[in-house]
Amino acid sequence: MRVKFTIYHNHHPNLTPTSMEIGSMILLFSCALFLPLSPCATLDTISTNQVFRDGDTIVSDDKMFELGFFSPGKSKNRYVGIWYKKISTGTVVWVANRETPVTDNSGLLELSEQGNLLIRSGDNTVIWSSNSTVLMMSNKTVVVVQLLDTGNLVVWDKSTKDESLI
Repeated sequence: MRVKFTIYHNHHPNLTPTSMEIGSMILLFSCALFLPLSPCATLDTISTNQVFRDGDTIVSDDKMFELGFFSPGKSKNRYVGIWYKKISTGTVVWVANRETPVTDNSGLLELSEQGNLLIRSGDNTVIWSSNSTVLMMSNKTVVVVQLLDTGNLVVWDKSTKDESLI
C-alpha cells in the first residue's frame, strides 16, 4: 500500500503551525506508518517472529482460503484449520490438530526457524507439531509459511529470489 502525502507550507514569516495542526500531521504520519502492520491487514504469510493468536487469520492472495483457529458446531474445542472463505462459510478443508484440540481460546500458532509449525496452548505446552526437519541452508534463511491460492500451506525460504520450497 502506498500513501502519497502532499504538505503545503505557506512561507509567510508570521504563520506557524498550531499545536493542533502539528498533532494532526503526527497522527496522519503515524497512521500511514503503522497501518500496514495492523492485524486487520490481509496477509497470506506467517513469519518466524510473528505471534499468531486465536482470532488471527491469514487469507490466500485470491481470498479463496483462510487459515486460523475455529470451533466446529457448538464445540468449545479450538482447532487450526483451512477453510473456504468465499464459497461457503464453515467448509473446512484441512485441520492440523484434529486429535489434540486447544480447550479454550488461548491457542498460539508458531513457525520455528527450522520450518516447524507448532500449536501451543495457553500454558505454552506444545499440543501439535508438523514435525518438519529442515536443514538451514544459511544463517540468512528467512522461513515463512504461506497459504497459497490452491489452499495449500507451504513453508518457503524467502531469502532466495526464487522463494525455495523447504
